[in-house]
Amino acid sequence: MPFKKRLVVLGIVVLSGLCLAVNGAEPAANARRPTSDASLRRWLENMVCHHRFSDEEITAATGLSAEEIAAAKARFHIDPKAAPARPEGRLHVVPYPGGRHPRIGFLDGAVDPQRETKISVFTPWDDPQSDRADYVVVDVPEALWSNLGLTYLAHTHVPTVWTKRGIDLDPLEWQTTEDGRLTLDRLLPNGIAFHTTIVPQPDHVRMSITLTNGTDELLTDLRVQNCVMLKGAEGFTEQSNAHNVTRLPYVARHDPSGTRWIITAWLPAHRAWANEKCPCLHSDPRFEDCPPGETRRIDGWLSFYEGTDIQGEFDRIDATEWWRTETPRQDADAIHVSGTITVNGRPLTDGAIVFQLPNGQFFGSRLRDNGQFTIDGLAEGEYAISIAGSVDGQPLPEKYSSPDNSLLRVTISPGENVITFDLDSR
Repeated sequence: MPFKKRLVVLGIVVLSGLCLAVNGAEPAANARRPTSDASLRRWLENMVCHHRFSDEEITAATGLSAEEIAAAKARFHIDPKAAPARPEGRLHVVPYPGGRHPRIGFLDGAVDPQRETKISVFTPWDDPQSDRADYVVVDVPEALWSNLGLTYLAHTHVPTVWTKRGIDLDPLEWQTTEDGRLTLDRLLPNGIAFHTTIVPQPDHVRMSITLTNGTDELLTDLRVQNCVMLKGAEGFTEQSNAHNVTRLPYVARHDPSGTRWIITAWLPAHRAWANEKCPCLHSDPRFEDCPPGETRRIDGWLSFYEGTDIQGEFDRIDATEWWRTETPRQDADAIHVSGTITVNGRPLTDGAIVFQLPNGQFFGSRLRDNGQFTIDGLAEGEYAISIAGSVDGQPLPEKYSSPDNSLLRVTISPGENVITFDLDSR
């Protein structure tokens, strides 16, 4: 990752274009350098203690040199043999850091994979004291199609509706909570927003994605591709589908002994399949058609099983009716926000509104022709508001459109929230 000015990081001078990695490693094209001490420590613990990365892999993920890595490990007392305690009462799930490609094969089908959609779920058979981590990488979502075309892709394999227009999507990071939940919010340039939630449980991981249509047209053919990559799971790396069992919506694979299984499912189910080259498992869902201003949801499952009666295990999972249980945004505490944006007393008909929490999590909606908007699923709290759009061909002032400069603030509470802003175009 190039640097335009001289920086001092951990006492090491890094000059523009200079790679100091004496281990011979090169930063990946999509490497992300930690932006603070807290971020640096968190990612080092993630890579060293949980994933057991080599220094070369850390360089690929972060752009840090070998000297910087060594200094940071010493400074923060990062030791893979003295790793932080694993969580009790739930499976171990962390953001995937990048730097180590999650596939074995079919690499030309996942160029520069983005880490913000990927999580690592460590198997029950993972030994934290081993030199090798045992985990699967879940890409959620890997891809989203709609009647508009390929609307989102978590790597650069084929062009999306955005790359065709020369638009690059900003990199994001998972938000984590003390109880182990992970959330991600992505607002696309046309106002489509999706919110991903990951909830680790004692014997499985619950997942959900909600999609809100912030455009002014009906969204149809909303197919989603979610991928469980097996490269990091010992005994599941054979590039063959011979050990797979499928019963829609479930797809499972066993190890050579036939007694250890990885199982995934999504609903509403579209198809269940596997790619032997990666290797990976897919239970791919489809959102119901989504009119403007409305929200749709899909639900997912990941678990591990020891035994030989996989059909019986599918039945047991079915009996839990997991798709009826809620992930973090409980219906009882649902928050609904609606409102109208006007400029000089007239509805803002060409624009979008974004609600952003102090932790960076955001929610957004495209404005309809009457200047109105609706958003579901916000968290309770105080939000900074940014509103982008144009009036008579002129963009709104930065005091409204820039998240850093906007002085608009609202406090959102459980239940119905109606918000109106009348802006001044000057």
